Amino acid sequence: MMTHNSDEQAPIESAGIIEHLRLFLSPLAELFDDSSVSEIVVNGHQEVFVERAGRMESVSSHFEDAGNLDAALRAIAQSLDRPFDAGTPILEGRLPDGSRIQAIHGSLVKNGACLAIRRHRQMQMKLSDWVSSGCLSQAHFSLLSQAVARKENILVSGGTGTGKSTFVSSLAAAIPVHERVIVIEDNRELSLTIPHQVSLEARGAVSVEDLFRASLRLRPDRIVIGEIRGPEALSLIAAMTSGHGGCLSTIHASSPLDALRRLETLALGGQHNLPHLAIREQAESAIDWVVQIKRTTSGKREVVEVVSRSEMAQRVSSDLAAQGEGGRSDGRSAAGDASRQNFNSATLSESDLSQVEVQDVESAFEQLIRGTK
Repeated sequence: MMTHNSDEQAPIESAGIIEHLRLFLSPLAELFDDSSVSEIVVNGHQEVFVERAGRMESVSSHFEDAGNLDAALRAIAQSLDRPFDAGTPILEGRLPDGSRIQAIHGSLVKNGACLAIRRHRQMQMKLSDWVSSGCLSQAHFSLLSQAVARKENILVSGGTGTGKSTFVSSLAAAIPVHERVIVIEDNRELSLTIPHQVSLEARGAVSVEDLFRASLRLRPDRIVIGEIRGPEALSLIAAMTSGHGGCLSTIHASSPLDALRRLETLALGGQHNLPHLAIREQAESAIDWVVQIKRTTSGKREVVEVVSRSEMAQRVSSDLAAQGEGGRSDGRSAAGDASRQNFNSATLSESDLSQVEVQDVESAFEQLIRGTK
């Protein structure tokens, strides 16, 4: 089964194409014009839901029949110059206004084709806006403002739709205007108002890791990565620990400790065959702050934790001790925890560690760092 990857396309900017799409998506037109709508979800031709203020709600908008919905999805695929049929049933893309779309062909869905549109927000929120809305404490505001000013590395962690990208954009808004910022994304979502920025997007055979390595030669003062989701994690860690400060990025994780675990797991997925112990130590050294964002049951997005490097080291030590006793410091059972299994699968035993020479580990990282310069 083929899956279309949005990395291979750019947004369509032709006014004629925009009007063409608006015609086919006419049942959703008023939702596109509603600034309070952050996401539109279509479940077959009869059901449409929207997200407002973090909560999903049903709306009366709908397509006339399944044929109309299918025609709308074909029009989107055509505008992106991509096939969309039973043979290529998954479509990812970006609409002319920057909104991200994900569609699945009706042949795979019980009640007909489904579609999700995440609206692209041009509005730039500052950190102070998070404070005024009650989503960020004054104490955390002060900590993070100072961390950005000191060019410390910040990782924003959270689940899907928690506002990670929006918060990174807010952090980036505090970067001094004279600094040159390189922005790297798999799918363009960040809205930055930085005067001196270069915005890069992975596409086709050019990966985020490729762009990251290239960005180190573009004279960056800072690098912002939209989301860490692959082997670029190791290159990022190496760069952070070799003098590239002020990096900002996001990662999918349910807690600061899980964020560090996931960062390590992604770094282990590279081709450098470094010992897990070395990667763990480098990851702990690279990240100065982990910011955890969650969405409450009311739909409100808020920063629930801001954890420093020293506190993360304590949590990692406690967690490793708990694992040795068959449990976990966060209270979750070890049984069935896939992330923990992945985390431990590459962990070296004591006998393995005794055979790893320190100079070998340092040499491997030196080679990696030289490769990114």
